[in-house]
Amino acid sequence: MSRGGGTIWVQSIDILGSNMPLDEASKVKCLCLPRIKDVNVEEHRDLGGIVVHVFLSSPSSWSTFRLRVYWGGKLVYDFMKQVSIPEEWEHSPIDIRVDFGPILLKKPGTYTIQADVSSDGSSDSKVITYTRPAGLVKVSINDPYGASWRVRWSDEVSGSESGSGSETFTLQVASQVNLWAEILSNPPGYTCTIRPGFATAKPGDGIIFSVDCVKKEEPIEKPKQPSQPQQPPLPAQQPTSYPAEFPALLTVATALSLVAIAISVVALVVILKRRRMS
Repeated sequence: MSRGGGTIWVQSIDILGSNMPLDEASKVKCLCLPRIKDVNVEEHRDLGGIVVHVFLSSPSSWSTFRLRVYWGGKLVYDFMKQVSIPEEWEHSPIDIRVDFGPILLKKPGTYTIQADVSSDGSSDSKVITYTRPAGLVKVSINDPYGASWRVRWSDEVSGSESGSGSETFTLQVASQVNLWAEILSNPPGYTCTIRPGFATAKPGDGIIFSVDCVKKEEPIEKPKQPSQPQQPPLPAQQPTSYPAEFPALLTVATALSLVAIAISVVALVVILKRRRMS
């Protein structure tokens, strides 16, 4: 049986003789051909799923069993086994039982199970049906903070549920389902987490996801420095304007100043000479 990328063999083979001991039965031969006597289904309580028992009467020393499981007309499982018994037992009044499973039926509904056997060149086939009832998984979200969350599930069924605040909903599953929970957005001023982040449930189970939030720390604001009043800008100095005849006047003034300086110097020399003579 191949499942999840690995191989699991869970198998038992029983030799069911008549009322006589097997050593006596091995001495009795019959002309009957190997045939499937019965196919039945047993629910496996420990591992989950079902086990299919195939009974073969008057087998030969080598027999090939094939078991196929259909859901909605689609093949979902295909198994094959080869079984050998001592040659002295072939075509004797014994039955052998070959088990297939446990087989996990992932969806509720009616399954068709077909058993085929090839033994000593002859073949036989038998078809039965089995109905897998649906069970409920109750999912509860405890969220007193009003955070936004999402719960996803997959395995035998897939889907998701989103919401805000506390909520409860149910899922219909046949065997088990895996669930993941996450926070989509936080309420204002809080940082939230949801636990557990992952859970597995079977029909009849109840799963509770709890939202826990912590308040964000507000940053401490520094006091603002008082702003200095701005000084009004100084008015721009206007350039001094002069009349057009200003250059000529300036030349005349300069000449008169030089004449005055010369007269002053002459007068000063005369005064000094008079003082020396007196």
